[in-house]
Amino acid sequence: MNWGTCYYDHFVNYLGSPVDRHTFEQNKNDLTIQILAFDGVFEACRVFCLLGLSHYTSELNALGEVYMVLDDGWEEVPYLLANALFFMVQQKMQLGWGISIDGIRNISPSLAQTFDKSALYLTTPFNLPDTFKHVSGAQKTGDMYLGVCISREEEAFLKDREAEALESVCAEKNIDPFSLRRVSCV
Repeated sequence: MNWGTCYYDHFVNYLGSPVDRHTFEQNKNDLTIQILAFDGVFEACRVFCLLGLSHYTSELNALGEVYMVLDDGWEEVPYLLANALFFMVQQKMQLGWGISIDGIRNISPSLAQTFDKSALYLTTPFNLPDTFKHVSGAQKTGDMYLGVCISREEEAFLKDREAEALESVCAEKNIDPFSLRRVSCV
C-alpha cells in the first residue's frame, strides 16, 4: 500500500467522507497534490487535508501531511494550502512542528487582508484523538501537522521567541486557532 492510500484511509477513518476535492500541480512534470475537504468534524468549520506531500519526503526530510481547520475563507484555503506547501518543497524546508511559511499576502492577498493573517504555522494536531497524529504504513510511521494561519505580530513573535513561547501565549489567552477572524494573541 502506498502512502497516499494510507493517508487517505486515515482521513476517512477519522473525518468521514470528503465533501470536496481540489487538485494542484507545480508544473506538468510534477506529481499532483490534492486538498480534500471534510464537513461535520468541528462545529461551523471545514477541515482541509493535504494529500500528496508524502511524495516529497526527500525534499522535506520528513514523511507527513498537513491539515487545516477553519471557520471561514473556505474558497481560498485549498489554493493557499497547496501553494504554501509547494513553496516548502521548492525551498526544501524541513517539515515539522514549529515551522512557519510566510507570504500569505503573496499567495492569497484577499485572505491575508480580510483576516489579517500573514503566515501558515505548523503545529501538532489537537482536538482529535491522539491516534490521529501518526499514520502507520510499510515499516514506517508518517506524521500529521495542523496548519494555523497566524498574524504578522504572531509571526514576528515566533521568529523572536520560538514556537513553544507562541503556543504558550496562545494557550494562556485561550485563542481559537480555527477562527480566521480571531485577533492576534500577542
